[in-house]
Amino acid sequence: MENIIPFLALVSLYGAVLLNAESVIEDEQENSRFHFDHKLLENFVRLENSFKKRLDALEERANNLDGGWRNTNAVAFTAVLDHEVIVKDGETLVFNNILYNAGNGYNTGVFTAPITGTYIFALHIEHWVTEALTAHLMLDNTMQVSAVIHPEGKSQQSGNTAVIELQIGHTVWVKTTAGQLYGSKTFHGTTFSGALLY
Repeated sequence: MENIIPFLALVSLYGAVLLNAESVIEDEQENSRFHFDHKLLENFVRLENSFKKRLDALEERANNLDGGWRNTNAVAFTAVLDHEVIVKDGETLVFNNILYNAGNGYNTGVFTAPITGTYIFALHIEHWVTEALTAHLMLDNTMQVSAVIHPEGKSQQSGNTAVIELQIGHTVWVKTTAGQLYGSKTFHGTTFSGALLY
């Protein structure tokens, strides 16, 4: 029995050492787990911030592609001649009935660019009585494209389209040679339209 008591004390001491070791191991595992979770969270936060910065940069680039005015400054118009007119050589044709005028660039026959950009313009002329008549799409004082009619008693319509780079304040209009043009409140055959593309 005397031998058993030291043995039991030794076992007891060994057990305490094991329990303490297990506790230390569990603490280290918990600390390691905490450390791992903490590092993982830090990485997620860093990744989220990086992603947000890249997303912000992409949004800024997208806004810069369209000058930052996307969907906020539409510029477009359509105006028609709603009555017959006799025009003189070199006269600015006034399309008197404005059907649409976003950006208010069109006024009394002349479109004035409110925004720098690339625009598309279309003009159409019509009549059946006139001698040959030509309409020129003008940018400031330079002819861009033309349309001609020579109806000889038959209804004829002609048109043309141009894509033009404009600076703020540039003017675009239709200049004609002498003759007659047809317009009506119920039929819009003589028209002038334009729109900002980008």
